[in-house]
Amino acid sequence: MVQRSKLIDCRMQHTETCAQLLGSKLGENSEGLSNIRSKIKQINKSCTHLEEQYRALEALENKTEAKLLDLETKSMRNNLVVYGVPEATSAGTEDCTKVVAEVIQTLF
Repeated sequence: MVQRSKLIDCRMQHTETCAQLLGSKLGENSEGLSNIRSKIKQINKSCTHLEEQYRALEALENKTEAKLLDLETKSMRNNLVVYGVPEATSAGTEDCTKVVAEVIQTLF
């Protein structure tokens, strides 16, 4: 009976030691989990900030494209297209302004 009592005491001590160890590990895991949650919150804030910057850059790109198209359209408004004038046959460069001026003088 005494031996059985000692065995039960030994098992109780072992159980208490295990419970303390598990409690300690649970505390460590809980602290680690808390750190991970705070890091996730920081990453989410960074992602939100990056998404806002991306949307702002997209809007700026669209605005720039519209402005470029407007400028290209305005510059083409002042261009003159002349059809039916033969290409230069010589290997050198030709003076387009001079050729167009001559064509206009002969027509008008």
